[in-house]
Amino acid sequence: MPFCSNCGATVAENSKFCPNCGTGVVTSAAAVTPPPQTPPPPQTPPVQEAPSQFQQQQYQQYQYAPPPPPPKDPSLVGKVMGNALQILLKKPIRLWGLSLMGTLLIVLAYLFGYIPIIAIPIALTLKVGMCAVYLDGYAGKEDLDTDQIFYGFKRFIKTACAMGWKELWILIWALIPFVGFIFAIIKGYAYSFVPYNILTDKSLNHAGALRCSMDQTEGYKGKMFLADFIVFASIAVVSLVLGLLSLIPYVGWLFGLVLFLFAIAAIALAPLYLGLIHAGFFHEIVGAVIDNEEMEGTKTEE
Repeated sequence: MPFCSNCGATVAENSKFCPNCGTGVVTSAAAVTPPPQTPPPPQTPPVQEAPSQFQQQQYQQYQYAPPPPPPKDPSLVGKVMGNALQILLKKPIRLWGLSLMGTLLIVLAYLFGYIPIIAIPIALTLKVGMCAVYLDGYAGKEDLDTDQIFYGFKRFIKTACAMGWKELWILIWALIPFVGFIFAIIKGYAYSFVPYNILTDKSLNHAGALRCSMDQTEGYKGKMFLADFIVFASIAVVSLVLGLLSLIPYVGWLFGLVLFLFAIAAIALAPLYLGLIHAGFFHEIVGAVIDNEEMEGTKTEE
């Protein structure tokens, strides 16, 4: 039963005015309580059947899903270059000696290899051995010796095929008219992990090492190029500044001498530093290392 909003007296159901004070009675729509609604019954999601064994086999056979890449580190370039510089300063004589020996062996393989089909595989295999030196050096291993230069000869055929396959594809990309050199540079970075994959995973063949390298360098080729560019640009800037200073009368000869010494140091150490940087990118991105025990076991068996 309604009540008067003014005096609180009881008002009849159909009365429009209060019998006590004469105030008009207004029926509020908000006072009318709607009937309760029954919620709809919950819907049961359809049950999906599990894939059969045949479907799973078909998926595994025809679907290729490489593992997700590691999280991108914005400071990766500085980290790799800094670590490579610390390793270089820590073991300059040993690393430089191994690098010089490997370079001389590669040059000799090209010079005295009268048959290219023999000289080229030997030189490419020696390059893999130098990658082993750089990777072990970046990983902080102390037992660096000349045996690592010849690591690739433990699986000579597989190593030579993988490196030859890599160089062949770079050459094919370089033959594209006008823009071939650009594609060759890009693919060179994409295939740069082939020697490290051969060293760290003995189950890979030449095609598998190339495919893994493309997957591993996805998203990192620009960072690798930036690191190389910083090294070459730094050498060029320092050489330019010293060259300009050498033109100063009377004291220019001193800057000319510094430029000469700097050029010798750059020629001797730049390839070593770049090798440590490339090995550092593989070590930081992939995280794989060389199984030295397996290599030593192979050597002992022979």
